[in-house]
Amino acid sequence: MQKVLHLKDALKLKNPKLDGEFIITEKVEGWYVRIPYRASTSTWSTPLSSAGRTIPAFAWMVVQLNTYLPKLKEDCFIIAEAYLEDTSFEITNGIFNRSVGDCSCYNVVFKLHDIIYPNGLNTTALVRYINLEILANEVNKHWFELLPIISIEKYDSDNWQRHFEVIANRGGEGIVA
Repeated sequence: MQKVLHLKDALKLKNPKLDGEFIITEKVEGWYVRIPYRASTSTWSTPLSSAGRTIPAFAWMVVQLNTYLPKLKEDCFIIAEAYLEDTSFEITNGIFNRSVGDCSCYNVVFKLHDIIYPNGLNTTALVRYINLEILANEVNKHWFELLPIISIEKYDSDNWQRHFEVIANRGGEGIVA
């Protein structure tokens, strides 16, 4: 399963994976997660951290995902940020990292950035975004929020820097592509 990729680290690689179309959205003050789906078992899994570990705070979400989201024909994973309203990242981090007692965090909102098909479903970024919108509409609006598109484009360092600066200049965190 693909891990979170930071652009500065990717650019250090001999062959960075920067092909294809990217959906660019605004980074919010959330905790990166990916929500995997396995077509072979027709199941959505507990949201995973950037390190690929199951997050106990979100274990309750599996029932919701498998009840409300459609069964798909292709493996995929949703890229999202787990977000708590009016809560700093430091406090959010502590809440999401709990592992003793009832760790469930029911007031989380998953801010959706993209849906990725790692086994090669060849779709445009716009089709991916529409697929993500369909999934978001299937789940209680309280839990999923589709982030608006800033841009859809191939990797372009100058454009991406401009997008980042616009967000940063108004006090935001940055972009996710």
